[in-house]
Amino acid sequence: MRIRLLFIGKAGEGPAAAIVEDYLRRVRRTCPVEVVEIRPATGKALRGADRARREGRAALDALGPRDLLVALDAGGRAWTSEEFARWLDRSLQSAPAVAFLVGGAEGLPPEARSRANTVLSLSPLTLPHELARAVLAEQIYRAFSILRGTPYHR
Repeated sequence: MRIRLLFIGKAGEGPAAAIVEDYLRRVRRTCPVEVVEIRPATGKALRGADRARREGRAALDALGPRDLLVALDAGGRAWTSEEFARWLDRSLQSAPAVAFLVGGAEGLPPEARSRANTVLSLSPLTLPHELARAVLAEQIYRAFSILRGTPYHR
């Protein structure tokens, strides 16, 4: 039972990064969490789909062979916090790790979406990457608080 967070690019040092660290510290009391920051693809010739494809390959290479992959995308499934908590509980019991992938500036390539066991939407809005990381970390913490029955989630 382990959670892996695959992020394209490095986190900044602003308020959103502090929020992510706070929630991950809380989650780690219950479940191991690994953050993998994947270097963004660079080069003048790399644009759009080519850049996303290279970053997606690097992210998929960081996965374990039996990891359950959740790709975050505004067009994915939207769950309530309770539905997400139940899904996360079942998934953590059935896979060695649940890996969440937040794409880079160019989004996720088709290869990452097709490898994903689930495509999840945190919002139908396009979120800045730093904010998507913070919302994801908070929802994972909220899921554990729902499962434990603690008062955080009301």
